[in-house]
Amino acid sequence: MDLHTSIPEPVIIRSIEALTIRGRMLLRTTSEEGATGIAMVNDRLAYLWPILRGFVVPVFAGRDARDLPTLIDEVYVERSAYKLAGLALWCPVAYVELSLLDMLGKLARRSVSELLGDVVRREIPIYLSSTRRDTTPE
Repeated sequence: MDLHTSIPEPVIIRSIEALTIRGRMLLRTTSEEGATGIAMVNDRLAYLWPILRGFVVPVFAGRDARDLPTLIDEVYVERSAYKLAGLALWCPVAYVELSLLDMLGKLARRSVSELLGDVVRREIPIYLSSTRRDTTPE
């Protein structure tokens, strides 16, 4: 994903904020130039907000959104997330990532899937769990 080619000018992240609209939780990112990206998030944001605000946002704020892969790595490495893992860390990171991909796609005038690369396959095998413990995989 070479966002520097698709979007030649820096996209500095000014703000990351949570919104609730008609009972739906959203995360909105805004650039210094006023571009916005929005991601619908699940209700976990209500109790993960302190982690997002205090641990994740500082890595992204004031930085170039085109460096998204590096920024995501820095959340874990630079912020020393050694003891913070699982949903508590990665849901907030994913919320920011999705909203930034939305913003970058708008700026590049491309779909998010186009930003991520070429189609590799049209079908993938999946396993769908019944979420029950009293059945077999078959």
